[in-house]
Amino acid sequence: MVALLTSGCCYQFGQGGCIEQGKTVSVPYIEGDRRGVFTNELVHAIATNGHLRMQQGCADYSLRVCLLPPTDTNIGFNYAKEKNLSKSNILVSREARLSICATLTLIECASGQRVAGPTEVCSSLDYDFESDFSRQGVDDFSIGQIQMHNLAKSSAMDALAKLLAEKIVDVVTFCW
Repeated sequence: MVALLTSGCCYQFGQGGCIEQGKTVSVPYIEGDRRGVFTNELVHAIATNGHLRMQQGCADYSLRVCLLPPTDTNIGFNYAKEKNLSKSNILVSREARLSICATLTLIECASGQRVAGPTEVCSSLDYDFESDFSRQGVDDFSIGQIQMHNLAKSSAMDALAKLLAEKIVDVVTFCW
């Protein structure tokens, strides 16, 4: 009976959010965001969320975020191809998992009191890249990312910033 009552998309377990709907949130400087990409994504995610309102200055709450250094782990490998397109004995990486975490703290601006946190939120993304040892122009197994590792990682980092920002807004809105 409980499973039937909670199976709809509107039911959630947990405490709910710390912030009442319509309250304002400011996002001060995010430590570790050198290029500002993550800050832009977080501000956009808050602004389009519908539950929170973004406001700099005199907001009800301040969301303090610190980005931790990302990790990049090779997870997929293939044998390198020789000049004559035969398979060599050299194993090269072709796929990686990029992960990033952030610590969040929610502060009530009027009192300066911590409402929630600090807590850590993480996100990861898998991406393909062309091996540095490759002599081919096109990767037969690529999912659209046929760039060298450093360029593919940079593109994946931008997409990962968006995923992490959306997850942070979900945590603040629903799970804390």
